[in-house]
Amino acid sequence: MTHVLLTAGLNEIPILVAAYRLCCHYWARDKRLPRFSVLCSDETQGDSRLEARRVYRELVRKLRKERMIGDAGELIWTERIAHPFRPAQIRGRIEEILSEAEPGDLFHLNYTGGSKAM
Repeated sequence: MTHVLLTAGLNEIPILVAAYRLCCHYWARDKRLPRFSVLCSDETQGDSRLEARRVYRELVRKLRKERMIGDAGELIWTERIAHPFRPAQIRGRIEEILSEAEPGDLFHLNYTGGSKAM
């Protein structure tokens, strides 16, 4: 399985564009969608989980329209929280995600969202 690791800050547009394009790429290649793990920041100005959830809802809507998923939804999307300026915490969350992988799984990192530390 292919895993996509996204970093999510407070701007959801680049995250949505990247997630949708990656879904299109992997769907065209082997008719399977990747699994998404989203690293969200817990900044005091705002919690990027809200943006990540908006991206998820819009992505599912677009994938249904393109008939890549059915009404039941087959998109695997998990969110992890990390403080955007604590590199050790960010690394720990990434290690958690990597530890869940099966041998032979592939990873795609997209860090257009999130903080510089992420």
